[in-house]
Parts: sequence; C-alpha cells; structure tokens
Amino acid sequence: PQAGLAATQLESISVMDVLEPLLASAKAIASDRNLDLIAKIRPNLPPVLGNSQALREVLSNLIDNALKYTPAGGKVEIQVGQERQTPEGSLLGIAISDNGPGIPPQDLEHLFERHYRGVQAETEIPGTGLGLAIAKELVEQMHGEIEVISPA
Repeated sequence: PQAGLAATQLESISVMDVLEPLLASAKAIASDRNLDLIAKIRPNLPPVLGNSQALREVLSNLIDNALKYTPAGGKVEIQVGQERQTPEGSLLGIAISDNGPGIPPQDLEHLFERHYRGVQAETEIPGTGLGLAIAKELVEQMHGEIEVISPA
C-alpha cells in the first residue's frame, strides 16, 4: 500500500464506519485465540478530518498487533471517544490496549522505526517491523498523534 497521501485527500469521515468491519473481524480472531475483546465506544462520535483508507490501515495494524502479541486467555480493549484540545483543534482518541507481555524499555524508543522488531524478532511471531512505522507516517499525514505506553 502507498504510504503517501496528498493533503487534499483529507475529508470528514466517521471513525465508526472505518472501525466496525475491523471490529467484526477482530472479534472472530479473538474468539479463535481465546482472547477477550472489549470495545468501549462513546455514542454519537463527531466526524474527524482524515482519510478512511489510511485510518483503516492504522487501526487494522494496531488491532492485529494487539491480537497477535496477547497470549490466550488475555484481553484486548478498544476505547474510542476521549477528546483532547490542541492549538490546532480537537483530537478524538482511539486507544488499543492489551495485557500481553508489554514492550521492553529499550525497544520503546525505536518502536516506530522501519524494520525494528526488538525483542519480537526472537519470537515465532512473524512480522516485518514496518507496520508501526507506516502507522505513524499515516497518522501524522492526517495531522494526528500516535504514542505507545507500556506497560499500559
């Protein structure tokens, strides 16, 4: 997928329209892997300025990671609806958390670098180390912010 987006491609979009099909698929995967998937979504979410395709790619990647790295019996939570004011306007928060093993401190600062997998490179879990780097680029192109907090 092309990571570059023309700024003109930003438009008013519904987070729920993007999230609902991803949630349906995530629930099926969670069920297969014996994970508890919890979605806490505020009703009547305001539209956001963004790009549906880019947001889908970002959320899909983050949800996939949470499902992939959370051991059976674990929990993945998706929360949508917290708002924060910035000088540029209002940001709508989407938080994806899990109770997997967490990310070692030495890996945190490199998390959004291309091809960096840190401790995950030693696991059986396949990955290219590109997902989070692309997610960060796409979020920034939509004038959003992305951050990781571990432990959550």
